[in-house]
Amino acid sequence: MKNRDFKKEILKTIETKKIEPKSKWQFLLRDSIVWVFGFISVIAGGIFASVIIFSLFNSDWEVYRLVKGSFLEFIPIVWIFVFAIFIFVADYNFKHTKKGYRYGVTKVILLSSLASILLGFVFYATGLSHLTDRVLDRGIPGYTGVEKRKEMMTNQPEKGLLAGTLVLSPRSDALVLKDFDGKEWDVIVGKLLPVHFIILDNVETVAFIGNIIGENTFEACDVKPWQIRGESLYLREKIFNQMKDSGIEPPVDDIDRLRKRFEEENLDERNIFQLRNNVCEEGTSTPFFTKPR
Repeated sequence: MKNRDFKKEILKTIETKKIEPKSKWQFLLRDSIVWVFGFISVIAGGIFASVIIFSLFNSDWEVYRLVKGSFLEFIPIVWIFVFAIFIFVADYNFKHTKKGYRYGVTKVILLSSLASILLGFVFYATGLSHLTDRVLDRGIPGYTGVEKRKEMMTNQPEKGLLAGTLVLSPRSDALVLKDFDGKEWDVIVGKLLPVHFIILDNVETVAFIGNIIGENTFEACDVKPWQIRGESLYLREKIFNQMKDSGIEPPVDDIDRLRKRFEEENLDERNIFQLRNNVCEEGTSTPFFTKPR
């Protein structure tokens, strides 16, 4: 009796609500749309993950000790939040697939996160993260790209950091550097060791550690290459082509040339990108490079 009543209730509900059977193609179409949106969510998550990786890899953590700034400036909190949103969107889409209900929320979120992070490293390695960051910097008001933030962080001469591009100078006791704000400085290099001059001979964009000793005059006691990690080869080629069209000779690959020079000098490359200011604090000229034992 109960089964019959139950069947009658179902039939009555179907008649009342005028429920009609759907074709198979409708279910297939719905499933396909859900999968497409889920795939797009993972790809978008990968792009945002690559921007996070790009930001973290270009954070000169030891600079914060010199300028006494907040390391939170380089932690991409906004992108972490956006990345989390796309992961949950991917989870929602997967849950609405034909067999998605079989998997727990935690498992789906972990797998989606892992897929997006792996894609993030791929996009970072191909330079897509740099390109994305540059597009966002130019297209979104109030957004400051990683490259600009790094320029601002490493170019604070009043706090002992001066960064920019070396320009030709007739002087032998000083170098001329045009900082990222377009201001030219005389950089006194008397405290630098020969190992530092290897950098200066092979790299055009550098960051000095030292002190202001006069108007537009900076005394350096340490130097490191200034670079953007995960640089977009597309952007690099585009900029170089613009330089050639303007009659300017583009620079060679500074970092590769520097590495080769250090190998020739039998110096330890592991410390090339470390930034140390104990030289300036102690008034000595101990380099931040060490020879292998």
